[in-house]
Amino acid sequence: MHQTPHGTGLPPRFLELDFHTHTELCGESQAHGFTIEQLFQRADQLGLRYVAYTEHWHPSTTRDLFLRIREEVERLQPRHRVKVFVSAEVDILNSRGDVSCDLADAASILDFVAVSPSHYGLREVEQLLPDIVDDTVGMILAACRMPEVTMIMHPQIAYGKSVADIADPIPPDVYDAVASAIADAGKVVDFPSVDMSIRYLHTLEFNPERIAAAEQSFRNFAEALVRHNVLLAPGSDAHNTDYWDGSGGQWFGNNQGSWDLLQSCGFRNGRLWSGPGSIGPM
Repeated sequence: MHQTPHGTGLPPRFLELDFHTHTELCGESQAHGFTIEQLFQRADQLGLRYVAYTEHWHPSTTRDLFLRIREEVERLQPRHRVKVFVSAEVDILNSRGDVSCDLADAASILDFVAVSPSHYGLREVEQLLPDIVDDTVGMILAACRMPEVTMIMHPQIAYGKSVADIADPIPPDVYDAVASAIADAGKVVDFPSVDMSIRYLHTLEFNPERIAAAEQSFRNFAEALVRHNVLLAPGSDAHNTDYWDGSGGQWFGNNQGSWDLLQSCGFRNGRLWSGPGSIGPM
């Protein structure tokens, strides 16, 4: 049996964490063949100390999936150094705050509950406010009011397919309002992989102007998190060990770009979240 990361006596570092991961159970093509056991193995190979396995919890997903995930994680955990938490990426369906499952039930199954406001394009997700930025902000503020929720995923607003409706950089005051609400509610932000997020926009074939607006938005988002001292947990959104575009680059555990961005925004004394009940220095 390997020594657990809890026995090292050293606080975890940003690059030793990945709190947003998926496997083939998500049903998406790029995750084909990537099993929970491979997630453990790859995390050990990369020297990760804490990982959250956050499979999608859509309205059509059954709770049995997460019961099976927990059983498999508990079977594999004693064989590996990395600590794997069982969580989920729960969809926020609209700015009213409806979600894709019963959060109290989810909390009884998971180590912590994470919700995501980024899934525009799913037929169940309804845009209630005409402006997609206002609608996404409404989703984030709704998440802040949910007592069962620990983590908010993808709160950078300008992300993925939503960029089709976002022509200009999202201004700092919008992110300040979001970051202030998140900090006041004591929620954790899954700080997403800069590399994955921008590469995904290239995959979607957005023009350079849209991508530049998304990049500036990402910087404004990071600066607001730093200003408001929001709790952070890095997440790669890995569906496999490679990047989305199959270029062969590392995806799982690759949060170097995120760390570099935070540092360039003056991040020195923020707070790092490394799992339930744990806050440590960066």
